Amino acid sequence: MRKPPQRSGSQGKKPAPNKVISLPERRAQKQSSLTKKKSSGRPARRTPKMSREQVREARGSIKRFTSATRGRKAVAITLLSSFGALILLVIATLTTPLLAVQKLRVTGLNSITENQIDKALKDQIGIPLALINQQHIVDELSGFTRIESVSLVAELPHTLHVAITERSPIAIVVVSGVAYLYDPAGIRLDVAHSSDMYPVISSSGEPSASASYKEAIAVLLALPQSLLSKVASVNATSTDNVTLQLRGYSGQQIIWGDASQGILKSRVLSALMANQKPTDRVTFDVSSPLAPVVRHR
Repeated sequence: MRKPPQRSGSQGKKPAPNKVISLPERRAQKQSSLTKKKSSGRPARRTPKMSREQVREARGSIKRFTSATRGRKAVAITLLSSFGALILLVIATLTTPLLAVQKLRVTGLNSITENQIDKALKDQIGIPLALINQQHIVDELSGFTRIESVSLVAELPHTLHVAITERSPIAIVVVSGVAYLYDPAGIRLDVAHSSDMYPVISSSGEPSASASYKEAIAVLLALPQSLLSKVASVNATSTDNVTLQLRGYSGQQIIWGDASQGILKSRVLSALMANQKPTDRVTFDVSSPLAPVVRHR
């Protein structure tokens, strides 16, 4: 029989027991292993250095960007501030007496007194200028037949300028035995007095709706300004046969015809009258201006 193999001396020894490692030693071993791993890894890349010119360009770009941003912010803040100030001004104007009417300045008056207009518009005192209603003022002044038009101008801070255009009388018309002043549109203005040197128009119907009155007015407006004041009366009972009587004891007359060719007739009449004395009792017929006639009476 074979003999079992003999064990070597090393195999016969008992294994050594595990060595106990303390906590500080474990930490030291761990730190040592981390250091070895870092040293064995790839080296970190170095960031290339920028030249001075590149640094200046980069700083300039940053400045331009930041300045543009600041500029936009400044514009936005300015716009918002202006808008807010405008809103506050509008609110203050409409709700406070900051820009309210304290004085009326009336112009364009001739036959109407300023005191009459002040009394009619006294309710406008204290109203903000922005809330003044022109149509309301026109309605309040509608009782003055002499007023043709009204315009308003706000004069800051507290004055309302009322510009009035009065109707101008041009003729006298006798209605039911009473002489009244009328304007070119046929609006009755006032009772005529003996001192009013306007021509007396004899026409058919109410002047505002009379065709013959409109013909007579068209003739008067076509006359030279120097001759208009010399016309004593106008007979316009028909639209195609208008005659005029001049002032003075000679009683010179003008046969005008209809209102057509007013400028030509006016020029022909001026030439005919230049050759006659104011004392000549004559009749100037310019109804056909290309064939005028002067008749002595």
